Amino acid sequence: MSTPGLIFNDPRYPDFVERYHADPLRFAVEVCGLVPSEDQEELFNEIAPANAKVSVVSGTSTGKTAAFARIALWHLSCHPIASYEGKIEIGSNTYIGAPRISQVADGIWKEMNDAYLGIAYGPHSWINDYYEITKTRVYVKRFEEQWFISQVAMQKGQAIGVAGKHRYQTPLCWLITVGWVPRLIN
Repeated sequence: MSTPGLIFNDPRYPDFVERYHADPLRFAVEVCGLVPSEDQEELFNEIAPANAKVSVVSGTSTGKTAAFARIALWHLSCHPIASYEGKIEIGSNTYIGAPRISQVADGIWKEMNDAYLGIAYGPHSWINDYYEITKTRVYVKRFEEQWFISQVAMQKGQAIGVAGKHRYQTPLCWLITVGWVPRLIN
């Protein structure tokens, strides 16, 4: 398989971004093939506004992990450039954390791979050519250091290791286990 060109040079990409950049629910349904639950629909709608801060508290088997994976892929695929305060940044960064990295790898990464397959069989399969899912990172090809999704460990009582790593509108998704909530300091 040949290496794809720059995603910015694909004539389908501007329309794709225009259609989905502000609508993670539409992305999850039309691009990933997800049939969301009512709770997932609410989460997708709450996370859509720029600079949204959303907290999800629920039990197990509610669809949080599937939703988080698609939110991360939505942000990766649909937020290519941030322009603010005279700066222009290419790519988005998303950090997904849990008390144990294995929780991210076993949950979110499995769901991202499921979404990849859903995309492959849909009308936007071409988008899969532009990103790579590895065991610890998802990135847009040819922009590995600027445009990615990464895992972080968030152990109880320890600092959360994303200080200085953020970019404009960087989503942080925390996969929280029952009985433990991280203390976040602005």
